[in-house]
Amino acid sequence: MDREYPEEWELIAFFGQDSDPTEKEEAEFFGSSGFTMRLDDGDVLEFTLQRNFGALYITLSRDKAKEVNLIANDLRSVKIERLHEVETLLAVFGPKHDLQQVRLTLRPTFQLDWGSKFEG
Repeated sequence: MDREYPEEWELIAFFGQDSDPTEKEEAEFFGSSGFTMRLDDGDVLEFTLQRNFGALYITLSRDKAKEVNLIANDLRSVKIERLHEVETLLAVFGPKHDLQQVRLTLRPTFQLDWGSKFEG
């Protein structure tokens, strides 16, 4: 099964920061990249991509209480799309999921959408 994921430097550019430190053996085993960032409204976004296992974890929390906790496997591709100066990370999942896509935009406005295919 072919999977398509961005390079580490592309994720660093998208998030505007270095990835979270992880143990070297763990990072190699999972093929993981993780980012934690505080958003303008005080929410904390945690994003982890595990390339070797086709898994994506996104947590949005406020005051350490999880508001959104998205855990999904069968991840087929992650792409960073650029349109009109706006970058959006698009994750696409395999057919066995009701969840088909996740879209994450950080700037100029934070937006997190998930569900079936999006128009536009």
